[in-house]
Amino acid sequence: MREASPTPLVSVVMAVWNGDAYLSEAIESILSQTFQDFELVVVDDGSWDGSREIVSRYAQQDTRVRAVFAAHRGLVASLNDGCQTARGRYLARLDSDDVSLPARLEQQVRFLESHPHVALVGTAFQSITATGHRTASIIYPPFDNAGIRQRLRVANCFCHSTVMMRADAFARVGGYRGLCTEAQDYDLWLRLGDRHELANLPWVLVLYRIHPRQVSLTRVERQALVAIAARAATEIRRRTGVDPLAHVEVIDEAVVRSLGVSDGELEAHIITAYVNCLAAMPQLGLGKAALDALREVAAHPSLIAQLQAM
Repeated sequence: MREASPTPLVSVVMAVWNGDAYLSEAIESILSQTFQDFELVVVDDGSWDGSREIVSRYAQQDTRVRAVFAAHRGLVASLNDGCQTARGRYLARLDSDDVSLPARLEQQVRFLESHPHVALVGTAFQSITATGHRTASIIYPPFDNAGIRQRLRVANCFCHSTVMMRADAFARVGGYRGLCTEAQDYDLWLRLGDRHELANLPWVLVLYRIHPRQVSLTRVERQALVAIAARAATEIRRRTGVDPLAHVEVIDEAVVRSLGVSDGELEAHIITAYVNCLAAMPQLGLGKAALDALREVAAHPSLIAQLQAM
């Protein structure tokens, strides 16, 4: 049995809910890292498949794996629990269906140790299919703080599974916000960027899995709404020093408009989100679902006109 350090430098935080199909591979990818001073905190969010048994088995075999079992409360609560349980100076994230390549933690620790003003570092990443086949899709996000800040003004430029953060910086901004559940990562990057520099490494160190369970047109509009609210709130927060979402209970269209977002801007943002989702669906073997969705869109001439104007 591998023994865990009582004060690991890195805590890898993973949340899982009914993810037994890929969970073992995700865990093994952390246990196989070249950097070994870590713990892996796995929060099972009330799974009813085989996830709980998988987590328990690894925790029994390797004390670096710390299992947290809870009733189902959703991703934000699970991630905050995992980060609060973590003992490391650095918090690394990995979703339970993704894979970290062996040098990932080593490279990110080396970068953060030599760049004390950077609070969060991500990496480039490559997509893999449900069966683990690497696709041609490699994403190289902006690497420097200036480029990242510019990109974050219009879109997320960090893959959640690639990030490593300073635990004290994460705690100071209050962690993930339940208000922004559908874009909890983007909201966190924006708030960290208020106070710290951010970076990406130019190497592919994570494999991001694409599979049918990820795609849901029913969530696209909600994700777009929360993302544009987080972005607009950031502009106000940096200009005035006051967070306009601090006392908001639910983000809806009225809240987004109160942040200065016009109806046209909101519609364009939502349409772009739908287009991006539909474009990804054929890669997942969901071409028929994409066609059905497009036929539904075709029944609304005003949407067609807006798409043509983009």
